[in-house]
Amino acid sequence: MIKKLLYYFAVGLMLLCASCGRLIDDQMGFPGTVTFSKEGGEKIVKGDREEGPFYFYIEGDDRVASPLEGVIDGYYVAKYKWLTVKSPMENEALLIITVEPNASGKSRKLEVTIGNGLKRAYIKVKQK
Repeated sequence: MIKKLLYYFAVGLMLLCASCGRLIDDQMGFPGTVTFSKEGGEKIVKGDREEGPFYFYIEGDDRVASPLEGVIDGYYVAKYKWLTVKSPMENEALLIITVEPNASGKSRKLEVTIGNGLKRAYIKVKQK
């Protein structure tokens, strides 16, 4: 009896795992890397609008993701350390990436993850 229950439990668990889909890595029109000088600044990147709606977040050096901070002046905004990412509410396929000046003299990088529920893209933001 116990063996039969364990068998059904194992089969059910395998079916559950098989039905859970994985996100497909696909840049969806977004660049893989955006590089800034030590002065920092702002750059606009675009993805394929047909792929949206999108969500995004920033992953840091310590791998802690920054949650979306909400809507500020018509933009979805996420900020983590020296990087700010904004997306206008009416065009989620457009990201405004702002980097603060780097006075440390060391290069630094963070990663922005963009997804639409089925696919996800990664933008490496580098600063010299």
